[in-house]
Amino acid sequence: MLSALTWLITKYPDEASAAGLDIAITELTNWLNREVPIQFWCADVNSEIQFPLTNRQLISFESNTTKHHLLRLSELIKKLETLCVKAGYNFSSQQLIAILHCMLPEARSRLEYHFTFMLELIGHLFLAINQFIVGRFQRNPTNIAENMVFPTGITSDVFRDLYANILVFKRYDEERIINYTPTTSQMLRLRYQ
Repeated sequence: MLSALTWLITKYPDEASAAGLDIAITELTNWLNREVPIQFWCADVNSEIQFPLTNRQLISFESNTTKHHLLRLSELIKKLETLCVKAGYNFSSQQLIAILHCMLPEARSRLEYHFTFMLELIGHLFLAINQFIVGRFQRNPTNIAENMVFPTGITSDVFRDLYANILVFKRYDEERIINYTPTTSQMLRLRYQ
C-alpha cells in the first residue's frame, strides 16, 4: 500500500500535497524506517543479545511469527542470522532458534508500546487519502462512470469501475476518521526503553 501511495504522490504531487498525503506518508515511512537498538537476554546461549532493528523489521518479525510460524521459520532465522552477524555474533542454527524465541516477547512488548502511535499515523494517512478522493470527486461530482474524468492511462473497464466506485462510495466524513484516530500521549511517542 505504501508503494502504491508513493507512486500516487509522484504521479499527482499537487493533489497529494493539497490533501496532506505527502506529509502523512513521510511521517509513517520515517517511523517505519527508524532504527532502534533491541536488547534481550537469551538464557540458552547465556548472552545479552543486542542489535539495531528498524520498526519495519520489528513488525515483520512479530507478524510472521503470529501466524504460520513454521512456514516462515527458515526465512526468519536467516534474517535473524544476518542481524546477529552484523552485530558481531556467531551462533549456530539451533542457537538462532532459541534467540528468536527469546526475542519475540521483546518485539511484542515494543509493538504494544507503539500500537497507539502506529494507529495515529495510519489514521492520518487514511484522512489524507480520503481528502485526496474527496478533492477528485469535487472536481467532477457525478456518480455516472461514463461522465467521470479518469486519470490518464486507465483503459481497463475493471479499473475504471474500481476508480468510479472509490470516488462515489468511499468519501467518508472527515469527523468519522478523526473520531476513530487516537491521539498518542507524548510519553508513548518516545523511544521504547
